[in-house]
Amino acid sequence: MLPLPVDHVIMKADPGPRYQYVVGPDGAELVDLWWKASDLIEARRFNAETQVFFHLFTRSNPTVSQPLVLGVQDILAASNFDASKKTVFLVHGWRNTPHHDFNVHLIHAYLVAEDVNLIMVDWSIGAGAIYIVAIANSIRSGEHVAKFISWLNSSTGASLDNYHIIGHSLGGHQAGIIGRNLGGEVAYITALDPALPGWIINPSAFKSTDGKYTEVIHTDLGFAGRIRPLGDVDFYPNRGFNMPGCDSKHCSHHKCIFYMAESLMRGGFTGQRCGSLLQALTGNCSSAETLQMGGTTAKPGNHSATSHGEALPYDPVIRKLDDGLRYQYMEGPDGSLHLVDLWGKASDVAEAARYNPDRQNVYHLYTRNNPTVSQPLLIGSEGLLGITNYNANRRTIVLIHGWLDSVTADFNTVLVPAFLQAEDVNVIVVDWSAGAGTINYFTAVENTLTSGQSVARFLAWLNGVTGAVPSMYHLVGHSLGGHQVGIVGRNLGGQIAYITGLDPAFPGWNTNNEKFKPTDGVYTEVIHTNVGFLGYMATLADADFYPNGGSGMPGCNSNDCDHARCYHYMAESLTRGGFTGRRCLSYLTAITGNCQLLGNLRMGGLVPKTGQSGIFYLETNSSPPFSRG
Repeated sequence: MLPLPVDHVIMKADPGPRYQYVVGPDGAELVDLWWKASDLIEARRFNAETQVFFHLFTRSNPTVSQPLVLGVQDILAASNFDASKKTVFLVHGWRNTPHHDFNVHLIHAYLVAEDVNLIMVDWSIGAGAIYIVAIANSIRSGEHVAKFISWLNSSTGASLDNYHIIGHSLGGHQAGIIGRNLGGEVAYITALDPALPGWIINPSAFKSTDGKYTEVIHTDLGFAGRIRPLGDVDFYPNRGFNMPGCDSKHCSHHKCIFYMAESLMRGGFTGQRCGSLLQALTGNCSSAETLQMGGTTAKPGNHSATSHGEALPYDPVIRKLDDGLRYQYMEGPDGSLHLVDLWGKASDVAEAARYNPDRQNVYHLYTRNNPTVSQPLLIGSEGLLGITNYNANRRTIVLIHGWLDSVTADFNTVLVPAFLQAEDVNVIVVDWSAGAGTINYFTAVENTLTSGQSVARFLAWLNGVTGAVPSMYHLVGHSLGGHQVGIVGRNLGGQIAYITGLDPAFPGWNTNNEKFKPTDGVYTEVIHTNVGFLGYMATLADADFYPNGGSGMPGCNSNDCDHARCYHYMAESLTRGGFTGRRCLSYLTAITGNCQLLGNLRMGGLVPKTGQSGIFYLETNSSPPFSRG
């Protein structure tokens, strides 16, 4: 056996602990702050000359960028760049991309506030590396951006007196590196919560002399962001940590982006001068002198002080879930109506980021030996698994509930006993109520995806430990859970034998690329009972059933009742069979019940109907037994 190569430690990035948590776009990640030989090798692979990209946005093209390439005059001439206008550069942070909140919010805000050239620096190839390597890459990227600006100015006559550079986290330091490499002549540089890990003794850290006027906004000091003043002016909103509305370091670290965006469009954010850093951190600043934080205009002069202020968050709309109405009524599992916003705001994304399904999802095992009291399962805990009634030789059923539901939802209390009555199986109930329980529907939609990915990881671990195979699985989900079972199957390579979506949710999924797909499993089936309101209307699976035309279920007088009927039908199909559907030409003929094609198919049931496909209509009774045969 060949020995593994020795990966020598070369130096320490910081005098503190070797392993530290660093905030990325998906939350905190444990990183190694000691430089090893392999890190240097990886850093050399990043070529800023060819792997940093520049995207121009202007009021003439506010949403679709125009590429700019160093040395290519023809592309520059064909773009909307106007040297007579101010030029703004945006430099993102670690693990970020052009689509990150930092760019989305600030591009929009600056173009609303002023008619500028806005150039977004995409150094995501360098920023996507492990953290210690990304530090080195940020320096090389900054040097290259400075070269690009020098070329741009010489080609167009633009002046550094008309520049504003803004960077976040690692990009905060990079903004300073750019200015330093341009001789400190850039008019205005803003660092938004410049990163702390790896920068305490780093000589390339942001400096007050990097531009003619430099400003720093600190929102997560001591964890993700630097503590000490770095700019001509340093602002410590809310004392520099624990931003109002946040319950995580990740949220606080990103709040500076929203403060900056609002300062561009609305102003405000008046800071009181503080006599020292300690006064700023305690909010004990009594000077009558004030200064506005952020904004489009530099504030040159003899400031050299810290400022403290109370900040209200800016909450811009990021994207629309659907192209229909923004506000729609949704019924919760108790039948109560909720007016929900289908346009996602910054606060919605921040809330979704606080949900960690790998830690917060709970898995409950039921078998015929424990049909009413569950046994917990925990990813990575083989000892706990070993003392449960789980049997890899039996089929495994996975149930995933919907919005505002939990392990005690009717969906579970109806289907768990039905499955155990019909067959000796393992039933695993996924309780993702930490993600589904938010009254904020947009956030719950976002959480559906991350929960599905986490459930897939759990099942992959379970299979690896027990030898269970995808051909012995049946996934069943309702409403948001109806889409989530598809996401689970997709993340397991489409190899799950049988996936059932029970009236998968409609609001927020019409144009959502993560919705249920026929390829998510070997055989996929959807039962539609409230089409066009709570449930999806069009076909989604290999076989789509529209009992009673997909709405107005007999015995129901509300959308909520219709939406829930599907899991009662599913339960009866497990224990009694029936529910024979007639083949339809299209889902439109299924909705009208005008289906005369040959070839019937049973809805639901224990066994996948692999190889079968189509659209089917059937009628039900108004009370159990629901099936008419």
